[in-house]
Amino acid sequence: MSVSPEYRYYTEKDIATAEGLKENAVQIWILNLYACEKTFLSEVFLLSPCERAYAFRFAHRIDTVRSAVPRIFLHKIIARYLDISAQEVIIAKTEKGQPYVVNAPEVRISISHSGAYAVIALVLHRRIGIDIEQEKSIPEYLHIAKQYFCAEEYQAILYAQSQNLFFRYWTAKEAFLKAQGIGLYRSLDSFYVNLSQQVIEDDSVQWQLQPLQLEQYYISCIFEKMTLRREYETVSNI
Repeated sequence: MSVSPEYRYYTEKDIATAEGLKENAVQIWILNLYACEKTFLSEVFLLSPCERAYAFRFAHRIDTVRSAVPRIFLHKIIARYLDISAQEVIIAKTEKGQPYVVNAPEVRISISHSGAYAVIALVLHRRIGIDIEQEKSIPEYLHIAKQYFCAEEYQAILYAQSQNLFFRYWTAKEAFLKAQGIGLYRSLDSFYVNLSQQVIEDDSVQWQLQPLQLEQYYISCIFEKMTLRREYETVSNI
């Protein structure tokens, strides 16, 4: 039996006062990367050597900030949950790139960033994915939808002639693939996003969609409505 979750929304200002993780509660963190510059400068030491090396491989500072800041916040959020220091939190990746918490595998996490914002989604025991995309002009959005989306989705976008609708589908699909832990190893036209009912049904599992919009950004969070406890694949320690 599935129970509708409670959504809790936080920003970078709430790190000291946010409630802890609880069963059937989805935390969504929306981080203004420019407001987090001081966090990056003063707390990058919280990351593991591998995480720091990964973040500092980028040529541009903003890309380093985009990589490091969400992980710094994850370390602090998980540390409160486990009642340990933030430096003791170990975040790794599966072979297909999905991040997870080594010393709290029951905490499922997803990260995305675009433009000036990064987003984090956390929930206990259920698979979860989140995606954010900054709105921009894409003249060929109908061609992209026809090529990569399923027929029902393309027809809806074509009928509406709406780039807004295109971004809603796009973020939902990206979030779904992240929740499954497979990234773009699965084609975008192999599943249908029901935006009106905010669900995706796939292999007898129902996934719930929580769409958001922030200024010129589209955010989609997808989580598994049925509680499944699964072991992660062999990981690479990045």
